[in-house]
Amino acid sequence: MFSAFFISAQSSLQEVVCQIAVGHLDHIIGGSGFLVNDSEGNQYIVTNDHVTAESGNITVIFREEDGKLKQFDKMIVLANDPLYDISILGFPMGSRIKRQGLKIDIGKIDNFITVFTAGYPDYRWSFKEGIILNNNVLAYRSGTIQRFLAISAYVNPGSSGGPLLREQPDAPEGYVVVGVNTLKSPDIDGTGYSIPSRRIVELLNIAAEKKSEKRIVSRDNDNIEKAEQIQFDNSISTSVGFTDYAGWYRFTIPAEGDLKIDFHSDENFYLELFDGRDKLIGSGTSYDSLNIKVSSGDLYLRISGKIPYWTTYRLSSLFKSFYKGYIHSAKDSPIVIKDGIWHTRILHNGDEEWFSIKINPGRAIILETEHLLNPHFEIYDALDTLLAESSFKINRDVNNYRWIYIPERLVTDLYIRLTGYSKIMKIYRFRTIEAMFASKNTTIEKAEAITSSTPTAGSIRSNEKKWYTLLFPGKKLDIKIEGGDYILELYDSGNTLLAENYYNNHLSVNLPHEEVFLCVTLSKWTGKNSNYIIFTEVKD
Repeated sequence: MFSAFFISAQSSLQEVVCQIAVGHLDHIIGGSGFLVNDSEGNQYIVTNDHVTAESGNITVIFREEDGKLKQFDKMIVLANDPLYDISILGFPMGSRIKRQGLKIDIGKIDNFITVFTAGYPDYRWSFKEGIILNNNVLAYRSGTIQRFLAISAYVNPGSSGGPLLREQPDAPEGYVVVGVNTLKSPDIDGTGYSIPSRRIVELLNIAAEKKSEKRIVSRDNDNIEKAEQIQFDNSISTSVGFTDYAGWYRFTIPAEGDLKIDFHSDENFYLELFDGRDKLIGSGTSYDSLNIKVSSGDLYLRISGKIPYWTTYRLSSLFKSFYKGYIHSAKDSPIVIKDGIWHTRILHNGDEEWFSIKINPGRAIILETEHLLNPHFEIYDALDTLLAESSFKINRDVNNYRWIYIPERLVTDLYIRLTGYSKIMKIYRFRTIEAMFASKNTTIEKAEAITSSTPTAGSIRSNEKKWYTLLFPGKKLDIKIEGGDYILELYDSGNTLLAENYYNNHLSVNLPHEEVFLCVTLSKWTGKNSNYIIFTEVKD
């Protein structure tokens, strides 16, 4: 029988030992990791390098004390050692775990002492006891001789990167880290190998230097003097590869405002933004959009990464300075939109457009674009307050229909700013539609009931809404629709939006213990009827 301390320790450890998933286009790599702190209180995740070696969004998941999952996306590789198979991850800016990390013990580890492995083999929590079989195993790996700890415990797929622990009652969680679990023995059943913890400390020092705000650009100068000047609202495309790449770009900020940097690439780059005093003011990865309040002067963006083959990245920026007269110029030529009427304008390459519109409460705005790459859409009220914005990373110069739904707001004068990038003319259209779930909606009272998984057929016109009542209380439900491109929205009886999808005709949601309402709308203006079939499937 396990002691109460043993069981309690497992629960506590799940708050600092995490599951790691690296997403790819065709598969997901899984592993484990654990939380540590440096001397200044910065937090990091330690894992195996082979878990994070391939490109993809890195996600870490912790289980909190109340059993809820805490997830962090877009983790950053701050330091790695492929030879010893260790990787140090940093959290996105502003993200932290409300726990103290595990303490690392770099002292001598004797043979036959009791140790524990923790991690997520096969995506399930595992906490196993074993002993140190040999504290000095020499093995030939990656072209060199390396030292491992041999342990009497399996290191199965998914547990790679988890900690090897020994008990120490005065330490956080009651354990200290003596190694990083990396692989199981191919020859001896029930035996695994762990990397000694000393190498973790060496890599943490590198990661702390990279994370520190005291780092100056001249200390790692990669031709900063040749930094390419960025023109706002334009895009730059560059091809790089087969090297440890580092490139610099310079932004000249005319006034205090907000700077947004969009970066798109299929490979994992690291982004660092420095001000004119060489202070690091923002960082992220190729999966991030950096949104930073800035002052006037020059800023420098460093882009770096280990690129295994030639790849192309696209960099674009947007600068917004409020109360400078930009929005008020839009009032010179207002667009008044009537319900259901499209307004088409042509936007030349490199331009921006401002529009002033009057809209009744209880309406929504939809934007459709063609031949527009990376459109950026913002909507402001009369006090220059940014109400909503949306960007789409589109890397093909083809017809694109992108709809942006702005939730109902009690304002009448709205101001719209649109920018984008293309080598050809850009066409866009605005229109308004009724609020999807208005209190005066009589159509919903006639909503057809769906109570089983039998397919439901229907027909809809442009600018029309079709409502359905779903009676699957407390179930997890998959909803799919075939026959065209549709907007799907799901509401409860209190008019609260539960889920929505505007691009792939699919919803998956855990339903409350009451009836819910599904609204179907065409996502493209067709001018004719469209026939569809709704499929519902209850998941276990």
